[in-house]
Amino acid sequence: MNTVLYPLTIADVAGLQNELIRGIWAIRVPVGEIPPEYASFGWESTTSADVAPFPVPSLLPTSAEVVPIPPISYFKVSGFPITAIDIAKANQPLVAVRIATFANCQTVGLSISHGAFDGIGAGMIVKALQAELSGRGDEWSAPSFTEPNVFAERLGEIHQELETLPPTSIDTALRHVAAGSAKSFWDTARLVLDIARENLWHKCTPGEIFLGRDLFSRLIDTVKADVKAATGGAEWVSTGDILLAWTIKAIFGAEPHNHRSLLTMACWDNRSVASTPTKPLASYPHNAMTFYFYGNGPVSSLASTPLSTLALANRRTLDQARNVAGVHTALTWQHATQPIPARRRGTEALCGSSHIAAGLPQISWGAPPEALRGWWVWMWGAADHIAFFNELSDGWIVTVSTRPSRWESVLAELEKLKEA
Repeated sequence: MNTVLYPLTIADVAGLQNELIRGIWAIRVPVGEIPPEYASFGWESTTSADVAPFPVPSLLPTSAEVVPIPPISYFKVSGFPITAIDIAKANQPLVAVRIATFANCQTVGLSISHGAFDGIGAGMIVKALQAELSGRGDEWSAPSFTEPNVFAERLGEIHQELETLPPTSIDTALRHVAAGSAKSFWDTARLVLDIARENLWHKCTPGEIFLGRDLFSRLIDTVKADVKAATGGAEWVSTGDILLAWTIKAIFGAEPHNHRSLLTMACWDNRSVASTPTKPLASYPHNAMTFYFYGNGPVSSLASTPLSTLALANRRTLDQARNVAGVHTALTWQHATQPIPARRRGTEALCGSSHIAAGLPQISWGAPPEALRGWWVWMWGAADHIAFFNELSDGWIVTVSTRPSRWESVLAELEKLKEA
């Protein structure tokens, strides 16, 4: 491989821990020639042609189905550490790649520390591999390195800019952040207990929902037209808004006797809002996400709630939270309290996290685009009811863990989609 993505080994564990405590990432890189002990990637390659063929899903533009998640051992590099601190202590690269050859296909697994990279950063790594494997390494440029941390400096400037903002914008941002954030030890404890209850009592199981492009695009067009008609063209919704709305309705829409309120959490990339001409953040690879919360009313009402209403609720909340005040408020809240959501009594919860910006439809690993037949997401320690959204050339994939009864609801919604 000619293109060096990052010298990703972190030599200074104490320095890394200090960065984690401050809540801001800065990876130390050597200046000049990269020392031989600095590995850009961890690699593992195996041949499994003597075992049963890998269960490759048929993901067609005209299909809509639930896809089982294969064993993580097919994709994870053996013995690769999980947390960023353990990776640093073991002097391992932050990215490891495993390629396994089966009788009917090859699988490519990427182990990427979420402690160091969000979906945008992971996308930069994937696109670098894509450029090399397709023979177009000269079409990709590595993110720029800065000293000191440009994101940390920019956050300091944002803190000063708040003095010029109207109090209403700060109050609005705080409301959308505080609505579902853990405020105390008891909130954190309740979250842990609720995750245990969902997994042990309700038997939550992970799976992926594939929404074929031909089928789901028609629904997208219908919902966008409904929003335009309802608002007189004054408002709009994105495909991401509709994906989240459909997922909410598919999972919770068949519980007419569940009167708990549904609290939705979602994230947005704050690079574009926080960037300035002198401090551009577009190529900042580390975590630069801001979260927000909003309510969707009682679960029992979701069956009769139009998709356009649910999509518009997310769009309106995002528009209110997506500003400099929202960036500062969310990050300040994270550093002052637990940066985790709360599950309060009398509520159901769903978290939506879009990885679509990673640009997976363009990924082919050097083969034709249609050769990519799946994209699975494992998140170590991920709780139930966290939906990860990705896009392939032939449609969209939603990874989520939920109850068996709610998987039945999802299957029913997929049948409606195919019938329509």
